[in-house]
Amino acid sequence: MFLTFLVPAGFTYAGEPIEGLVSTVLNGGAVLWTVTQILGECYVSGIFGGALALNFTFMGAQARVASLIEERNSNTLSEARRTAIADALGL
Repeated sequence: MFLTFLVPAGFTYAGEPIEGLVSTVLNGGAVLWTVTQILGECYVSGIFGGALALNFTFMGAQARVASLIEERNSNTLSEARRTAIADALGL
């Protein structure tokens, strides 16, 4: 499940590149918020606001990617089984 850590790559592999782009923008926004707040010496809002937002968006995206990859791989495996059975039966 390496692709769940590289969220945009996981979405692309699962056939949902737009969803990966949206996830990347949300994660980038959370990182930008954190950095901006810390540079502005607003440490509490930077850490709690930005880090919590990043945790929410990143972990949610990881779970979504894992489910999409599992679904894609399951469908691919089922199709391969059907093809192998059809080939074995000469259909």
